Amino acid sequence: MTTPQKEQEKKEYSIGEVSRRFNMSMKTLRYYDEMGLLKHSRRDEATGYRYYDETVALRLASIKYYQMTGLSLEEIRNFLFAPDLDSLIEQFENDQKKRESDIENAIMQKDAMKVWLDLLVEGRILLHQKELPIGIRRVPQIETLYAYDGRSLGLTQVPGEVPIGSIYVEYSSLTKRITGEPQHTIRHMEVHPMGNRHIRTNIVGGFTAISGIHVGARDSIGETYQKILQWSKDHNFRLKDQVVERYIIDETSINREDEFVTEILIPLES
Repeated sequence: MTTPQKEQEKKEYSIGEVSRRFNMSMKTLRYYDEMGLLKHSRRDEATGYRYYDETVALRLASIKYYQMTGLSLEEIRNFLFAPDLDSLIEQFENDQKKRESDIENAIMQKDAMKVWLDLLVEGRILLHQKELPIGIRRVPQIETLYAYDGRSLGLTQVPGEVPIGSIYVEYSSLTKRITGEPQHTIRHMEVHPMGNRHIRTNIVGGFTAISGIHVGARDSIGETYQKILQWSKDHNFRLKDQVVERYIIDETSINREDEFVTEILIPLES
């Protein structure tokens, strides 16, 4: 007959029994023990074997639950050993904020890769066209990071910001761009609408332009400019003395200059 005293005694499990019962390797259990996630109830002085009491089931269930939510073992330990309820709630709130930020960043990165893919596909279509188009199009206003006169856009220095889309280079003078004379430029990179809005941004676009496509190295772009100027003359369009070049495929995507694709955008006079 089992005595009341024996019924109240807690059953102990060896590390091997815990491993088999919960389908976990002894190596993992020892690691949890060393981290303080799963403390043994006693250790046999003669053999060095670890023994665990019945609370091991609850603790392992908690660890597995937290792992399913994506927490690291270090984070799980902080949750399990929160000193009080207020501290535990604060940790949950901080974790929630971090997850929301991670989700936003993942969405921005996915969108950026999708837009980049669209640019590559656009460029490939243009590369295979026998006659490159010249025409009129409306260039929408685009919010950008920007830098003057060839300086770096400094994208790596902007936390929470993800570039998306083409690089735009704005030249103050169409005439100087054609002749190759030095001039001021503004280099633009479109930014994701969900990004950091504590940074200084600029606007490119917001005008109607003649659009022409140049394929190949940019040092031969003058020939394409001459074709656009002739087309505008033939169609009686008056052009402003400024120009924006949109890089569809450039050195950020491929190292073959013969596959560079650039759109030339020359604003029309009102």
